[in-house]
Amino acid sequence: VFKVWIFICVLCRKMAENADLLEWPKKDKRRFLHVVYRVGDLDRTIQFYTECFGMNVLRKRDVPEEKYSNAFLGFGPETSNFVVELTYNYGVSSYDIGTGFGHFAISTQDVSKMVEAVRAKGGNVTREPGPVKGGGSVIAFVKDPDGYTFELIQRGPTPEPLCQVMLRVGDLDRAIKFYEKVMQLLNIGFDIEAWMPGLGRFGEISSASNCTDYQSRRLGIRFRPSEPLQTGSKKGKANLPSTKFVHTLNATACAVPRMMVCLLENYQQEDGSVVIPEPLRAFMGGIEVIKPKLR
Repeated sequence: VFKVWIFICVLCRKMAENADLLEWPKKDKRRFLHVVYRVGDLDRTIQFYTECFGMNVLRKRDVPEEKYSNAFLGFGPETSNFVVELTYNYGVSSYDIGTGFGHFAISTQDVSKMVEAVRAKGGNVTREPGPVKGGGSVIAFVKDPDGYTFELIQRGPTPEPLCQVMLRVGDLDRAIKFYEKVMQLLNIGFDIEAWMPGLGRFGEISSASNCTDYQSRRLGIRFRPSEPLQTGSKKGKANLPSTKFVHTLNATACAVPRMMVCLLENYQQEDGSVVIPEPLRAFMGGIEVIKPKLR
């Protein structure tokens, strides 16, 4: 079973409660340090990452008394960059990755060039370079020698090319709460996806970002919590709970063409009619099926 440990360095544990979001990067010194996973051949994986992805070997060690070796690789020093830690256990040549791990993401200025480097080294290209459906970003998906998936994203120069770790969770709200409350991470945003049979995968139909109270502070939008009123000691005056700033979402509307693709590919019948999904029927005046017009 694939296990991933993300170590977080907490150098600054408390920030001003009302700090402007744009100022957080300047004040908050917390960051992800590295991600750990197991490989079946350490030297083979190191060669693949350095020659295909352009990573550098930052340090390597062998611990014979514990029967394992590991190596740290990345695009910059550990003091400033997120890196990967590869672990090889003596005598173990393969692992069951499982279903919880999704992929890593690496940004590059030329996705096609990196894909060809992967192909030349025997890597598995699972999605050829091309634009995201309905968008302009060019991406590709490849697998390393151990079967771990990497998404390659074409972007401009960046000091931090290793930009994402995608994990699958069983309860998104619970996971978000854990990372926000326990690890104190900022929820940058989330995508709404729908199954597209023609592509054989989920595709994004909307995207939203949680701006917390950044926008509402500028607009002065507040709400009063629905807490029970408490009677004060002076002349029976009710003490109302203090108002608080609301949290706002910055969201795009659903992409209609992609929604139509999902509806037709999932619900169109052999006779050409389209069954309206039950949650959408209220918005269709109770119509359950759209039938083709008779000529």
